Amino acid sequence: MACSLRQVDEICSNYGELSYVWFDTPGSMPVEYVKALAELVRKRQPNAMLCSRIGHGMGDYLSLGDMEVPLKNHEGLWETCDTTNDSWSYAW
Repeated sequence: MACSLRQVDEICSNYGELSYVWFDTPGSMPVEYVKALAELVRKRQPNAMLCSRIGHGMGDYLSLGDMEVPLKNHEGLWETCDTTNDSWSYAW
């Protein structure tokens, strides 16, 4: 966890103002780790929004599952992660 915190600290400290921080955090991550990540981002980037994938209800907006397109409108801010070529990397 210390390594992850150092990497997040570097991103939040060395690249100017961030609008949002997108996590793809494992759902089984213990709440104390998620709290530490959220606190670090909020300390270094107080205006940045956190996506809901940080876990344990600590996000500022809803990030749906991969390739999940909602059938109805969601309340508040939300996003979906999608690809145009059925691949998360280069596809011929």
